[in-house]
Amino acid sequence: MKTSVQNLLQEEYTSALKSYLSQPGEEGLHRAYAVGRRALAEELGPLEMAMLHHDALLGLLPPTGDETLEVVKEAKNFFVESLTPFEMAYRGFHDATSALRRLNEKLEDEAKRIAHSIHDEAGQFLACVHIALEEVARELPPKSRKHLEEIRQLLNQVEGQLRRLSHELRPTILDVLAISLARLTR
Repeated sequence: MKTSVQNLLQEEYTSALKSYLSQPGEEGLHRAYAVGRRALAEELGPLEMAMLHHDALLGLLPPTGDETLEVVKEAKNFFVESLTPFEMAYRGFHDATSALRRLNEKLEDEAKRIAHSIHDEAGQFLACVHIALEEVARELPPKSRKHLEEIRQLLNQVEGQLRRLSHELRPTILDVLAISLARLTR
């Protein structure tokens, strides 16, 4: 059973084919390409396109005898069957692409979560350590404070490394671009 979209595509395809058969040329091929793009956007596969073509061709043929009509119908069955491997590959690629997109979105979300955890949570812990060191430093003699300063320098290096890792894992520009894109698509 055809959907309304398929019916519209059928009419468009039949019209384009009829026009092309009466006057072959680039313009007709452009129309065929446009119909193909529209069918692809509607997620029609090779078998549905074969059916569109067959139905259009059947509608454009002059009235003939029952025997000729039966040969054309059987030729359709043969042609559709020969396209079945292409259809299966097309559907497989489509399904794999969809699955990869979903997986990529999950991976990006997880990378974003980890990057924020590294940046925010580890940053808070390091800030607490800096505060604790400052309190300890007040109670120590000046010579021992020098050792704490060396520890503070190491902590600053750790902070820098964590910041670098979180930005490499999830550059903030991606968030800015995502927000901008969301605003544009509203």
